[in-house]
Amino acid sequence: MTLGTHWGYSYFAMCEAVHQAALPTQCIAVDTWVGDVHAGQYSEEVFQAVRDENKKYSSFSTLLRKTFDAAREDIEDGSIDLLHVDGRHFYDDVKEDYEGWIPKLGSGFITNR
Repeated sequence: MTLGTHWGYSYFAMCEAVHQAALPTQCIAVDTWVGDVHAGQYSEEVFQAVRDENKKYSSFSTLLRKTFDAAREDIEDGSIDLLHVDGRHFYDDVKEDYEGWIPKLGSGFITNR
């Protein structure tokens, strides 16, 4: 699972690894694809490019076009094995993302808490 995707470079690297290793997993990218004060604002072209790239991984990859807070409602507690947090890089934002998503992590997940 990736929080923050923008153009999807990191996310699609993970998707390609899943594809090549034929792993039985689901990948999920969460982003509004409109930008923010940290990344700047970007056009609909960004989401269209990500959506197009995602087509080759559509059997196991889902794009959730919503805020991180709204996406938490879609994800079952304890269901995430790998969480890549790449949203706004300000301390308070990262802390909020980290603390808000801890309940979603599986029992084998290691945190630096």
